[in-house]
Amino acid sequence: MTRPLGDRPASSQQPIASVVRRVVSVFCLDRLGQEHDLEIELGFDARDPYAVTVAFPTEPTAVAWSFARSLLSRGVTDPTGYGDVLVWPSLDGEGSAVVGIRLSSPDGQLILEARASQVYSFLSATVALVPFGAESGHLDIDALVSQLLDR
Repeated sequence: MTRPLGDRPASSQQPIASVVRRVVSVFCLDRLGQEHDLEIELGFDARDPYAVTVAFPTEPTAVAWSFARSLLSRGVTDPTGYGDVLVWPSLDGEGSAVVGIRLSSPDGQLILEARASQVYSFLSATVALVPFGAESGHLDIDALVSQLLDR
């Protein structure tokens, strides 16, 4: 007996992951030029397939920046972005490939440097969930409209 692909017995069905989270070690410069090593979390949720987040561990809750996944992806190989978020490829002091990310706000700016391999691994996991070009098929337009009208 053959079954359609989506018609599996309940015992073999497993939930499909819709979120990617990766803890990444970064080197950063704050607005005063002070150097810091810290861990950030890169995040992606298939329900918001055009965006990625960079979360900073602060108390009592994390501070997160959201921006276009395509911006991060392009920035791995070419300088890109404008305004509040800039992303570019570079080499660190030891010649290893890194990705620079500059986040700007009215309160100042922060420049991050993450290993390119970690950023690439994160992006590959997001593409496994939602390939580039297929984002619109993962949006729940009705829920988005309801959310906008409820505000």
